[in-house]
Amino acid sequence: MRYKNLDLNLLVALNHFLTEQSVSKAAEKMYITQSSASNALSRLREYFDDDILIPVGKNMTLTARAKTLVKPVKEILFSIDSKIIQKPFFDPHTDLLKFKICVSDYSLATVCPILIDYIRENNYNIHLDFIAQTTKPEFALEYEEVDLLIIPEISAAQKHPIEHVFEDDFVCISSKKYSNIGETIGYDDFVNTPHVVMKPTFASGSIESIWMNDIGIERKIAVSCYSFSMIPVFVANSNYIATIHRGLAAKYAESHDLTIHELPFEFPKFRQTVQWHRYKEKDQELLFLINILKECYKKMSIFKEI
Repeated sequence: MRYKNLDLNLLVALNHFLTEQSVSKAAEKMYITQSSASNALSRLREYFDDDILIPVGKNMTLTARAKTLVKPVKEILFSIDSKIIQKPFFDPHTDLLKFKICVSDYSLATVCPILIDYIRENNYNIHLDFIAQTTKPEFALEYEEVDLLIIPEISAAQKHPIEHVFEDDFVCISSKKYSNIGETIGYDDFVNTPHVVMKPTFASGSIESIWMNDIGIERKIAVSCYSFSMIPVFVANSNYIATIHRGLAAKYAESHDLTIHELPFEFPKFRQTVQWHRYKEKDQELLFLINILKECYKKMSIFKEI
């Protein structure tokens, strides 16, 4: 089918070329041969009177004209998907629902197991693909890499719908077996005791590290790792301490024999949100998942009492 001499079937191919910047990778995404992908690229080059992809060294890169097409092409396909293709009704017990969700290490360890359990209990036919959080998670929405973001409020973009789902605070943890700290921890013990901290692979520091710097608190760092969920394991087998979310501390306190201490100073609250693409505001399947997540976060409210 053509619209003003453009074969609309080529829009999907164009989107893959713009995203992958590779004929072979685009072919894999479209499940076609590289020869067929090359033919599609030739037709696009003829229509736009532009190379679209040009070789630079051993790689391919977008032409200046192609770069201007990235956003509008994605928006067109998003609009078609959300306003035309989307089914008006579905049965979560029989229809297969697939979602890609961008989550932090904290969410993966806390709410995601509750979500999996909720799906099992209700016998929903839902498949989930959890994707690690990146420096700019909103790009994952823009490039259709994920359907939903579960991210801290400070990481959310303003141009897409957002909903607050949970509030957590930070606490200090220590080992009951190896630490000499009692039930409470004072400021001097906090700053002088070696810490285990989380250092994400995509940023210079985690949220609590940034906030510590903002209020002028310097910790003695003994161990840094890229996973919040591993911190309780390291603390349990050492005389180190750590500052982590209360929800995460509560999850591991009993199994790892940890003491949870209130921080000896005022510290910001952690606000968790979910965010989705503005073109999917009426996506009933996605809204169904968001409502499930809200129910799962209600089950996490018990952590506030620990």
